[in-house]
Amino acid sequence: MLEWYRTKARYESIMDDCEELILFCLENLKDKSIDVNSSLLKSSFERMTIPLVNSQNLIRLPMLNKV
Repeated sequence: MLEWYRTKARYESIMDDCEELILFCLENLKDKSIDVNSSLLKSSFERMTIPLVNSQNLIRLPMLNKV
């Protein structure tokens, strides 16, 4: 996805865009009187690198564990 999304930009750029998109969606839901947990609007995002995710076993893909 990074190859075509924004050429010559670092992955942090797409992280910024994703965070902004999520907040935009939450705000619009709230504006349409859809119940949104207000803590979501005030919370900060936790950015994780692939090595960190791997080191904490946060993603479990069964197909990778087959012997």
